[in-house]
Amino acid sequence: MISGWTLLWAIPALAALGYGIHRLALYLESRGWLFYLNRRPGSSGSLFLDANSLFDPGARHRLEAERLSEAEEAEREPEDLEDEVR
Repeated sequence: MISGWTLLWAIPALAALGYGIHRLALYLESRGWLFYLNRRPGSSGSLFLDANSLFDPGARHRLEAERLSEAEEAEREPEDLEDEVR
């Protein structure tokens, strides 16, 4: 059986461990090795659409159209920057 003193030490120890893991995740995110609090650009809802595309062909079409528009936008950006420099 766990005594009262052990429980009194376990609660702050678990809180400190959780805070340490939180700070480690923030550090890894700042280095670009992990997406923790901030989402990866362009990742909003695509997981649901990927799973839903198995059952709904319209969802697959929307997902492919979204990915195509993102790719076209990524290709357009360098050209827009060149036009601004000229």
